Amino acid sequence: MELSDGVVLLRHLEPADAPAIRAACADAEIARFIPDVPQPYEEGDADAYVARSTQEWETGQQRPFAIAKVGD
Repeated sequence: MELSDGVVLLRHLEPADAPAIRAACADAEIARFIPDVPQPYEEGDADAYVARSTQEWETGQQRPFAIAKVGD
């Protein structure tokens, strides 16, 4: 499922999103406000998050979205 207004796109997470997720979650401010985020946040953590998100979509447990610019 994808949702877009022509500028912003909400879509499923993809394995290619893992480096951006890792970079974002390495920020100390993320850990400050989301204490369940492991520190240090490593590549394997991001890969596991993407895999878990895919499984959650398939089971209907949750619907995590990636937020992207249209065309990215």
